[in-house]
Amino acid sequence: MTIASIIERDRSSTGAKSLPQLFSDNAAQLGNRPCMREKHRGIWRQWTWQQVFEDVRALAAAFHELGVKPGDRMIILGENRPRLYWAMSAAQWLGSTPVPLAADTPADALARVVAELDVSVVVVDGSGQYEKLLRAGEAIRPKLNKVIVDNLAGLEVSEALPVNPMDDLITAGRQAGSPTKAKLDQALSSRQLQDCVADLPFSHITLGSPAESWSQMQSVRVTHADAIEYADQDLKAHELGNKDDVIAYLPFGSWADLYGSHILPLTTGVTVNFPEAADTIAVDIREIGPTIHFIPDWAIKKLRDAALARAEGAGGARLAKSIEACRVRRNPWTLLLQVVLLWPMRDVLGLSRTRIMFIVGDPKRGAVDFLTALGIPSVQSKEPRARAIATSNLLSSARAGISIPSVVH
Repeated sequence: MTIASIIERDRSSTGAKSLPQLFSDNAAQLGNRPCMREKHRGIWRQWTWQQVFEDVRALAAAFHELGVKPGDRMIILGENRPRLYWAMSAAQWLGSTPVPLAADTPADALARVVAELDVSVVVVDGSGQYEKLLRAGEAIRPKLNKVIVDNLAGLEVSEALPVNPMDDLITAGRQAGSPTKAKLDQALSSRQLQDCVADLPFSHITLGSPAESWSQMQSVRVTHADAIEYADQDLKAHELGNKDDVIAYLPFGSWADLYGSHILPLTTGVTVNFPEAADTIAVDIREIGPTIHFIPDWAIKKLRDAALARAEGAGGARLAKSIEACRVRRNPWTLLLQVVLLWPMRDVLGLSRTRIMFIVGDPKRGAVDFLTALGIPSVQSKEPRARAIATSNLLSSARAGISIPSVVH
């Protein structure tokens, strides 16, 4: 039985669920299957669904004892790292709203979000983001009751802004008393959780977005029910399940990253893989061989140009003609071209297992044609519905420059 059929059967009998409830289902049903992988110093390490769920539960208990309440907003700031997603799930468990922000968010924009959303808790991935909080100024510090840091390496803590190490919180959460555990169980089973705001990401920001787009972005208010509905549609349309893999490399906090690396895995059982660094993404993709891929529309042309350049000279020209021939017509000759020339190129790119490509943005005809020539089906990635979009333009006054391509450590 596939995870899709398990989840569908479960929902038909119990009605709509929240993201934490689906997380709990996955931990029970998938157990020791891989939930997340992260490459660190050249080695892939792995966490099972049960392992991640236990740590998320511990974090939720610790957050509760720190005073996090339903309706609170929690900024989660940094790169694509597994434990930032754990913090997101823990916040959702308590009925609070995660506000994921990419590592490149400038200090003045961060200060504005803290002030306008009345944020009291911030989770950061390391010293660089902690220093950004310090630079954000005295104005926001009285609002910040708690700063939680995942990686303490190189961190110099200021007395003006004390920190809580995430490792300590997970340890404390595991030792939480019975009242806290009972409240977690009660929250997990609550039908009201599905109507809570699951996330406040910023839409339309993808890998390579110009800096000025960050200064004009509106936040997107997505409930648990909305999020699950989006993923349910893709689950049914593309038969996604627990044997699929996705790469998390888009900027943390963008809608496309949130959907592909958080919502879709919780709903379908997809395994999320975290590359080691920006300059290792191509190698990491070849090692993992993702079956699901989220990619900005402009990056497909870059991928095509890189593949043709790799072939060089006459070889590149032959590949370009083969792609054009496959676009213009379909016959036994073009099928032979695909098998002999184009599909081996798909293997070289690490896309041999890719069975669906979600294009983030408005896909150009040439991009779709290239993927079709490689034998990879593509669809346009969903954007949140208009009714989910908040009216406040939180970053309207931000003017700092941002280096978007730095998306992972």
